[in-house]
Amino acid sequence: MFLIKDKTNNFSSKNLIDLLLQNNANIIVSTSKNYFSSIELSFEENGIILTFEKRQFILKNPISFNDFHDKLLLIISDYKVSFQEFEYFPLQQKVHNKNNTKKLTYTHAIILNNLILNQDGINKSDLYKIIWPADKEMSLNKLDTHLTNLKNIFVKDLKCSLNYFSKNGLLKLLIN
Repeated sequence: MFLIKDKTNNFSSKNLIDLLLQNNANIIVSTSKNYFSSIELSFEENGIILTFEKRQFILKNPISFNDFHDKLLLIISDYKVSFQEFEYFPLQQKVHNKNNTKKLTYTHAIILNNLILNQDGINKSDLYKIIWPADKEMSLNKLDTHLTNLKNIFVKDLKCSLNYFSKNGLLKLLIN
């Protein structure tokens, strides 16, 4: 999740952000949700300016939405979060340590994203609903199986352990 901040707040910027929200689940506008980092967007005479991680990118007008979207993803795709002994690239769904790199499945990436974003913990039922919103019946055993599999990926493929705990339905990543 990346927060997009509209610095221009005009018709064009609002419509562009609306399109982004419809086409990319990794972009949010609400600060009430947790996010990895923020992107500032502003419309200027010379083009659209994106500011991300203290770097500024100017996209010349005219630009199609698809080209804009591709460039935005390119800009944020190398974003990484460091925790324990790892570097995690949320958009690439990759975990890297000094020994190995492992691409996670979509489900495992959602789990890890939410563990990192919710450092005070996330309710297992809420996490289940994020991963499987269409399920009519909730099976927390299904989630527990994926959590165990994720933990095993860290042990087997990355030769390290992913430390988290669950207490009273609250799941929390232990970060040094």
